Amino acid sequence: MLLIVAKLLGGTGTLRQHLTGLLLVGAPLFLLFFNYVPNVAPAMPVSFNLAFDLFGRVLTIVAVAWAALILLKSMAVTHEFGMWRSLGAVALTWALIYVIFPLISFFTLGYLLRG
Repeated sequence: MLLIVAKLLGGTGTLRQHLTGLLLVGAPLFLLFFNYVPNVAPAMPVSFNLAFDLFGRVLTIVAVAWAALILLKSMAVTHEFGMWRSLGAVALTWALIYVIFPLISFFTLGYLLRG
């Protein structure tokens, strides 16, 4: 969907370039692994357990922010956009997926159920 929106906004990247840029986004998400450290309460004091939990949450925030920046920059380079147009393409894609399509589905379902 992001490729379609980027092309509508005048993007020049090919499918191969676009997918390569999207694959780069997954690199920092390895930090999400630390969010799933098992509970060590039986073996260590409570302060260590809280530290592991806090450490995992901080790394999650870092990973998501890092991935978002890579996404914006890779779309800007791939489609020869500025950073603002790249941000607009990502925001428009997000709005389509999470706002527009669910509303269309909701109203379509209501129309079909009404008969």
